[in-house]
This record gives sequence, structure tokens and C-alpha cells, in this order.
Amino acid sequence: MVLQAMVQMGVLVPTGDMTVVRRTAQFFLNSFQECLTAQRKEREMATAELGFKKQLTKEEKFEKRKQRLAAIGEDLLAIAADQPFRFPATFTFVVRAFSGFNV
Repeated sequence: MVLQAMVQMGVLVPTGDMTVVRRTAQFFLNSFQECLTAQRKEREMATAELGFKKQLTKEEKFEKRKQRLAAIGEDLLAIAADQPFRFPATFTFVVRAFSGFNV
């Protein structure tokens, strides 16, 4: 459904194999949902114990990013080769907004 909407908006050009695009989109949607769930739990715990969220070290952040890229790396390479995304200039704010997420 999301991919069809993106095709209708002209953001996504259907290629021969949309499976990779679908898996990548699902990965990011799942990651976003997990992030929201974790934030909700942290908020509930913070109100219960009035504590602060533990900050990750640089090494922990690097390891987390490495795990994310390992999980989706091959699909991203396939997408880069097919180049199915065509973002008009008016959609650059969307890309900037999503790139700012710290999952």
C-alpha cells in the first residue's frame, strides 16, 4: 500500500524486482515502530521512577549502526543499483526529515 502510494506520487519508479524495495521499506517501518515502542517504555519508566535515559557511548552507537547496516546492507546496494526512487525537488524535506531520525 505504501509503495503504491509512492508510485502514484511519482517518488518511486516500479522496477522489475520490487521485493528489495518492499523489504527495505518494511525494515524501516519496523525499526520506526520499535523505536516508538522503546520510547514509550522509557517514558513510562521515567514517570514511574523519575530517572534519566542512559546515553549510549560512541562505541555503542557505532555498534548499533553497524548492526542496522548489516541487517539491510545487501538490499540497500540492490536499491542503489536499480535507482527506483525519483524525489522531486519538493520532496527533499522528506528525505532530510527521515535522515534526522536517530534509531
